[in-house]
Amino acid sequence: MAAGLKILVVDDERLSRETTAKLLEGDGYIARPVENAEVALKQLAEARWDVVLTDLRMPRMNGLELIREIKRCAPEVDVVLMTAYGTADAATAAMDAGVSDLLTKPFSYRELEWRIRRIAANRARDREIRELREELARR
Repeated sequence: MAAGLKILVVDDERLSRETTAKLLEGDGYIARPVENAEVALKQLAEARWDVVLTDLRMPRMNGLELIREIKRCAPEVDVVLMTAYGTADAATAAMDAGVSDLLTKPFSYRELEWRIRRIAANRARDREIRELREELARR
């Protein structure tokens, strides 16, 4: 169900983004590591992505600003915010911005993969509901 999901991994720390993308690819996801929010937004404008996994603290445009921009231009994209600064204020701001989930660094890959599977299941359920509604409307 989750394999084939397209995930952008946005993190200014090269090792973190590349390692995460490689692990996701090893589980059958399509993952692309990108170094900042600007590149992520360009990728979102050029192709369909299902999930953006983004760091909170990045130069120029931070993770919260990126989430707000994603929700403005591609509201169907699920966003998971990663942060080493998991304060209540950060969590509240992330939820207000429209984040799908929040991961506190350091996290295990197993935890990330579980959350991605949950997002995939929610997306599949929403797609099925939408298709059933369309079928009912046709009848």
